[in-house]
Amino acid sequence: MKTLKKLHRDEEGLAMIEYVIILFLVALAALIAWGDLGETSEETAERRGQSISAL
Repeated sequence: MKTLKKLHRDEEGLAMIEYVIILFLVALAALIAWGDLGETSEETAERRGQSISAL
């Protein structure tokens, strides 16, 4: 029973999980931004290519 109480009071693992969650959310936001940037760049390149073709 003492071991169970000791584990309940131990917060080191909790802090590590919080950092992992934050890292995951930052990585997810970066992936979304990277994908959005790629789509925007592709659309810009297509429009410029069409403009050049029209000349």
